[in-house]
Amino acid sequence: MSSSKVASINRVQSSAINEDLTSCRLPRAICWHEGMLLSPHHFQQNHQYWERQLSRLIATLSPNFWGVGELVFNQAALLEGEVDIQRLVAILPDGFVVDYDSQNDEPLKVTLEEVGAEPVTVQLTIPIQVPGSASERSEIQRYSSRDGQPNIDENTGDNEMILPRLVPKLSLQVTDRVGNRYVGLPLFRIVKPEGGSLQLDPEYCPPLLSIGADKFRSGTEEVPGPKPIQHRARTLALFIRQKAMQLAGVAENGDGVGTNISQRHHRWIRAMVQELVAFELIAEASYSLPRKLYEALVRMAGPISELAPNSIPPHFPAYCHDDNLPYFNKVMKYIQDQVDRVNLNYSTLSFDNEREGVFTLMFDKAWEGRDIIIELRPSANDSREGVEKWIKVYRIASINLHKDLSERRLLGAKAECIEREEKSGIVPSPGNALFRIAADKRFISVGVKLVIVATNSKVKDHIPHSILIHIPHE
Repeated sequence: MSSSKVASINRVQSSAINEDLTSCRLPRAICWHEGMLLSPHHFQQNHQYWERQLSRLIATLSPNFWGVGELVFNQAALLEGEVDIQRLVAILPDGFVVDYDSQNDEPLKVTLEEVGAEPVTVQLTIPIQVPGSASERSEIQRYSSRDGQPNIDENTGDNEMILPRLVPKLSLQVTDRVGNRYVGLPLFRIVKPEGGSLQLDPEYCPPLLSIGADKFRSGTEEVPGPKPIQHRARTLALFIRQKAMQLAGVAENGDGVGTNISQRHHRWIRAMVQELVAFELIAEASYSLPRKLYEALVRMAGPISELAPNSIPPHFPAYCHDDNLPYFNKVMKYIQDQVDRVNLNYSTLSFDNEREGVFTLMFDKAWEGRDIIIELRPSANDSREGVEKWIKVYRIASINLHKDLSERRLLGAKAECIEREEKSGIVPSPGNALFRIAADKRFISVGVKLVIVATNSKVKDHIPHSILIHIPHE
């Protein structure tokens, strides 16, 4: 059975149980009164009443209330074909809370048979609640009665008594779907790659009570597993923050940057950090709910789509608690891919548009002797072809040389139209034109304003909206 099919089955099962919790009628409260003859029934029904009240309240306020809170299992035993649970904290889909410790409770084990490339699901199960669930005569026995540790009277500190305790009949089942007599919670899927040993399926994560609850999936040093969800979220947040800081730092390191930082860099930085702080807050807290983390990722994907070629984010499906990993993978990959598009191999500054058709920028000493790349953005009513016509009759030179060049009818430094600067990977935005200006000490001096101006009024309609300068890093 395929992983997607298994996931579908588990979703249907858990959803059905959850729906039952929120839609079935609650029992009526016991009417206590003076002089009533008490029997065990009164306390049992009172206990069930409040248990159902609490379960209904939790299911209503937190629709994804079930899942694994903590899980430790014997890694060595798994290699031998046995699942041996050592510690487990979980909430089952019917609201039952599990607090299992192998040192104090009965062994919770199951032997795996014929596991291959197709994963098998290991589920924690308990019989469903029916009338008489603690009776040995019941057809479905959910609890067994056992003597507990001696207890004293809390008021007097003496009168020690041994009270019978109800112990849940927990078990492990290797199945994609448990029978109707059981409530099941998938813990993991086991797979055996060709030529390999038994291991957890890296493509599956069970329902979690918090984003820090899947550490058991990380494996051991000998057999490492996938990175836990919280680790991946924190790594992604750090990657985005560092990228934004590097991008801002690249701009700030330029001489006289100020308002010359390109609008493109401003947009990129804003896109990356707009939802970053809220995402970091959720990713840093191991108790954060998986649903909240997914929603934070989706919110961040919106502004980060500014980095995508079409600036339109894809549709992300609603969160699925029973099979959450594919959903996390999709949105995390999208965000990672878009941030990877940000090229830090060059700095980008913008020319000042001092007056119509005159663009200036202070030429830094660090750029001496290096070719520069400029990008022309057409005005709203123009096109790339229009600014290419404009650049053919421009003059580019230091401000102190323009008068002399005009008298001698020279255009100054030459520009070559290119599609891409190979070394740094600079490409123009859609509709813009990219040019390489060769280093030429005759026309460009360091520490002096570089001026670009058209020499022919016939191209007035093709004056660029703005001009960027890209400086490749050495």
